[in-house]
Amino acid sequence: MTPLLDPSKIHDIWLPFTERSKLFSPIPQENLIQGSAVKLNSNALELHDGRKIPFDFAVVATGTKSSLKSTAWTKSQGLQDAEELCAALKKASNIAIVGGGQVGVELAAKLCSELPNTHVDLLHRSSTLLSKMAGMNDAARKKILAVLQQFPNITIRLQDTIVNSDIPRKDISFERCLLHTQSGNQINADVTILTTGNIPNSKFVADGLGKSVLDQNGYVRTNPDGSVEGFPHIFSAGDISTLDSVKLAHQAVNQAEIVSKNISVLIEAGYFGQNDIQVGKLKLQKYSPAQKWLARVNLGQLGSVMKIWFLVIHSKK
Repeated sequence: MTPLLDPSKIHDIWLPFTERSKLFSPIPQENLIQGSAVKLNSNALELHDGRKIPFDFAVVATGTKSSLKSTAWTKSQGLQDAEELCAALKKASNIAIVGGGQVGVELAAKLCSELPNTHVDLLHRSSTLLSKMAGMNDAARKKILAVLQQFPNITIRLQDTIVNSDIPRKDISFERCLLHTQSGNQINADVTILTTGNIPNSKFVADGLGKSVLDQNGYVRTNPDGSVEGFPHIFSAGDISTLDSVKLAHQAVNQAEIVSKNISVLIEAGYFGQNDIQVGKLKLQKYSPAQKWLARVNLGQLGSVMKIWFLVIHSKK
C-alpha cells in the first residue's frame, strides 16, 4: 500500500516487461509472451490479439484483482494512476471505504495514520471486522476493532453498506458523492474505495473449459495435486485456485513447487493429456493447506495485531 501516498515507491515494485530477464533468466526470451488471455481451451490458449498458443500442459496462475491492484500495462501508466490516486486522497476531506476485510482495515489504518486531518468512514456488512479472514478468531477481531477506534478521525459502521444506485460503480471513485447507507446514514465522500473482496481472474478459463471448473466464487476448482478438476494436464496455483483459502505468497510458492514436480512426473510417464495413461496410478505430490494458526493485521502508526494459535498480541510502534 506504500505507493498510495508516495507514488515514487512504484519504481521499486514495478518491473517493466522489457526487464523480464531479471526474473526469468533461465527462460529463452522468445518463450516469454506478453498478452492478455481471453480463452483457455483444453489444448490451446487464445490471446486478445488473436494469437493461439498450443500446449501439452498449462498452469493457470492469473491471481485476483482488487481495487488497489493496478491494471496498467506499462510502468508509466501505473505511475500516472498512482499519482492520480495519491493526489485525490491527499485532497479529500472525507474518504469512504466499503468493506472491512484485511485490505479495508489496513487501508483505513494507513489513511488515518498518514492523513490525520482527513476523516475516514469504514463500512462493513458483518457485525465484526475481518469476518472472512482466514486464521482470525473473535478475540483478535475485537482487539483490532478496539485499536482501530483509537484513531480520532475514523468512524466504523458495522452491519452497514451503501444502498444508493446513483453513485459511480467503480472500485475507486474520485467523484464527490452523497452516500446513503443501509442503516439510514448519509456520508459525504470525496473518495470512495470498494474493498469488498478480490475477484478471481478466471473468466477466460470458464469461457474455454466451461463454468463447471469454477466454484461459486469464481475460483478454479483444483485437485490436491494441483490439476484442474476434469483436466489432468491443466494445473492451477496461487490466489486463483481452490488449493488453499489462505492467500499468501509463500503458500503460492509451495503450490508452484508441487505443480512443477507433478508435471515432470506426467512427462516422464509419457502422459500428454490425450493418451490412455491412468494418471490416478502415478505418484503425484499432494498439497496440504496452510494451518490457520497465524494471522497479522497492520494498523499503521498504532502498530499491528497478531494472532498466534489462541494468543492475541498488539505490537505497538
